Amino acid sequence: SETPVIGVTLDNRYSGPGAKIEDVTAGGPSDGQLRSGDIITSVDGQEVNDATEVIIAIRTKAPGDPITLGLENGGEVTVTLGVSPDQ
Repeated sequence: SETPVIGVTLDNRYSGPGAKIEDVTAGGPSDGQLRSGDIITSVDGQEVNDATEVIIAIRTKAPGDPITLGLENGGEVTVTLGVSPDQ
């Protein structure tokens, strides 16, 4: 099976509410939509408290599915999930 991804690295050291984006993969599903430093606060309308909850929410989907990410600044971004490059 293929692992769905949004094409970011999350900062596991971040201790605030939500999940902080450390890096966005060039050419990945979120390139041009998310930036380093953005804080993801929800996935498909469900609040997330940390990076683990974001990963779990993404893995309930399949590559090619759209996913809506709520951001700390009040914005929303819809990303089409990609496939992990490790596969």
